[in-house]
Amino acid sequence: MAMPVLIRSLMFAMALALVQGGHAAELSPSEIVKELYRLELGPKGDMSAEPLYGFTDVQIQRRLTRSFQRLVTRMMADQRKTGEAILDWDPIADGNGAVPLNVKIEAMSASGDKTEIVAKFHIADGERHMVTYRFVREDGAWKIDDIATKASDIRDDILKGLGAK
Repeated sequence: MAMPVLIRSLMFAMALALVQGGHAAELSPSEIVKELYRLELGPKGDMSAEPLYGFTDVQIQRRLTRSFQRLVTRMMADQRKTGEAILDWDPIADGNGAVPLNVKIEAMSASGDKTEIVAKFHIADGERHMVTYRFVREDGAWKIDDIATKASDIRDDILKGLGAK
């Protein structure tokens, strides 16, 4: 007796998932930035309900390149040791306590294994913000290698804050 087409298709899809290690398709840079804002803003989309994930949380760190992760880890260790903040604001929200509203994600430039994605949004008082995410391919996946705002380049700020430490 032949298996119905639907069952064969389902079995093929399950086998394919096993061969691929059960992993979903890798996210594009735009999808990663959307994920960051979803994690940052929480389940209600307004930072009013847990869980909220900030820049230094594991859920967001896994989207950074190894070199950017090491830099952030050094920064966090230094902050615990000295009690002084190197990065005392949230680069994803581009401030402290401001809730990004009407986030729009745009691809800006791409060149081989590098690309930039921009998140544009405003906060409650109407002030407009733009955060640029610089991506590189690392081990076949897109990873954030730097974040920049109008006033700041996060990688440079962390390096300056760490100084010669």
